Amino acid sequence: MLVLHPSSQCDVCLEGYYGSKEPVSIACGHTFCNRCLQSLPKPACPLCRSRIESDDVRRVRVDKTHLPPSTPSLSFADIDAARRLQAQSTRLVLHGGSTDEYRELIGELGSWLETQHAQEVRYVISFGSPA
Repeated sequence: MLVLHPSSQCDVCLEGYYGSKEPVSIACGHTFCNRCLQSLPKPACPLCRSRIESDDVRRVRVDKTHLPPSTPSLSFADIDAARRLQAQSTRLVLHGGSTDEYRELIGELGSWLETQHAQEVRYVISFGSPA
C-alpha cells in the first residue's frame, strides 16, 4: 500500500491532501488529488503525459499520525490574492515588464506574505510554481 507523507501535496493545484482532497496514484507513479485528476482536459498525466486509463487510478493513503494539531489553511480571500499574484508573476516572467511593474509586484508579494502563517509562507516559497 502506498502511503504519502502528511506534507505531500497535489502537483496540479499545489494543495495538501487534507479534508476532502483525496490523493490518487496513476500507472506512471505520479500522484494527484482526485478532483484535479477528474478535471484534466485529456486523459494524460500532467507531468509525464502518459495515458491514464480509469483502471489504473488507485486511492492513496495519507499518513496522518504525524500531522500537527491543526493544519493551517488559507482563506478564500488569501487564495484569490495568491492566484492573482501568481498570475502577475507568471505574466512578468513570460512577457517581461517595466522596472516599476516588478517593484510593484515585489511590494505586493511582500505585503501578502507578511499576513500569512509561517508554515503557509514556507509552502508558497517551496512550491509556488504556476499551475
